[in-house]
Amino acid sequence: MTARSVACLCLLGALEMAAPISYGNEPPRSRRAFAEAMNKVKKGMPEAEVIALLGQPDDVTTDKDWGGRINHTLKIWRYGASGHMKAATLGQICIDDNHRVQYVSGQGKPPTEGLFTEPELRLLLEALDDLPELNGYHYNPRPVIRAVNLLQPLGKQRALAAIDEFLRVSFEFTDRNAREGVFLLLRTLFDVPIGLTVFPYGIESKPGSMPAMLVGAGMPQEPSDKKLLPRFPIAIEGDIPFFLVESYDGGGHPEPPGSHVDYFRKFGTLRAKPLAPTPRPVEALEAFEKSPRWYFKQLNDQSWDYDRRERILLGNQLMRLLDTVYQVEPDSSGMFISYGAEAQNRKTLLQASKLAICWDAKQAKYTFLDGTALKPPDPNRYSTHSWKPKVAGLKIEFTVKRDSRKYVVLGLEDTYEIGNPGPREIVRVINIKAPQKALYEFQLSVPPDIPPAVKFPPGTTFGRSMGVTIELAEGEQIQAVLVVGEKSYSSSVFKP
Repeated sequence: MTARSVACLCLLGALEMAAPISYGNEPPRSRRAFAEAMNKVKKGMPEAEVIALLGQPDDVTTDKDWGGRINHTLKIWRYGASGHMKAATLGQICIDDNHRVQYVSGQGKPPTEGLFTEPELRLLLEALDDLPELNGYHYNPRPVIRAVNLLQPLGKQRALAAIDEFLRVSFEFTDRNAREGVFLLLRTLFDVPIGLTVFPYGIESKPGSMPAMLVGAGMPQEPSDKKLLPRFPIAIEGDIPFFLVESYDGGGHPEPPGSHVDYFRKFGTLRAKPLAPTPRPVEALEAFEKSPRWYFKQLNDQSWDYDRRERILLGNQLMRLLDTVYQVEPDSSGMFISYGAEAQNRKTLLQASKLAICWDAKQAKYTFLDGTALKPPDPNRYSTHSWKPKVAGLKIEFTVKRDSRKYVVLGLEDTYEIGNPGPREIVRVINIKAPQKALYEFQLSVPPDIPPAVKFPPGTTFGRSMGVTIELAEGEQIQAVLVVGEKSYSSSVFKP
């Protein structure tokens, strides 16, 4: 294949960006009929009545699957999901400890009939469900690019209708990350307003900037000159939407993403073209760092080197985006561009800058010039191993899961009783090859401190969890040993 013909592959990919999408067969459920049935579900309703209304769920999860975000939830019934933990495109029902309805999502009215086919809408909802949370160190631009490029060809009315439907069927707890990602999607999907706009909800944007996201105090703060980065916290460089904030510290109730949907429905102009990320993404990021818009140097003080922190933050986002053509082993914090590893960071970015790649619009990812790509690391490629020792008076669970080739995450959860300190407990984690020295030791002998002003009746139980990342090469075997007084109990041998 000649260089000219190879280049044509990338060009053809870009031309296909707005091409019609191919969808599967229509699913058996009617969205409108299902929504009408969902509207009849009431809090406290027995689960048998829910089944009579909606039928069996397509997926069943527990609160633990979602990081323990919901209290007293026995299970979560998810409708319209194509697989376990996949997007629930029709709605969700939380069933409490008493086998009754606790929470419902998916009530209300679906989009007007004829606006979408069901397979088309499901594809859009699944893409929206992949949107990233408001955490700069976990952020990957790829899901935002994919969602923007699926919605932009639909026009403003249909694009916003799809987002409305996602917010209707998604659930605040299980889909919190993606719902947060709607803010970032909108700031990428729409152009910057030209004049002053004020919305009844109090959302206001100064001329040449987008309205602030009222989701907490971000670090770093946005520039005083809002025209420098009018989409803040998004900066589009080389058609790549970078996320500039490490995290948000929120108090009270953050602004719901639906308020910004309403704002852009009234004032927004859809971007003229889909995103076409540059084949030189490292150069695009370096150009941003050298531009007047890189205001982070002015934020520096003795305690925070914002310039350095931002370079590391966006470097990690770039590595996540490039993982289909270039893969780097993460450190113990899951970072590819690390603090205190400047020489290795420069080497990593230099190698990435030499890649001969292009953006495949159809697959929404970077590929090599011949159209091939690496398989991105599967976040579920490693299984979680657990151990629940059967010891009278104790309720603990030890877990271990490999995080990368070099690191594993150890976890421990226990339940303790107020006023009853219980026996002294230690959980030691040992390497089978060298059991004399513990890899890590969990101390469980002292319950967490509770403020004196907070009173609980005797017998009240609480749970706590602890976790740590340790270095452990693939193939190594470990074992957990619970020590209670003078007795010890050993788990099976794990090979994470």
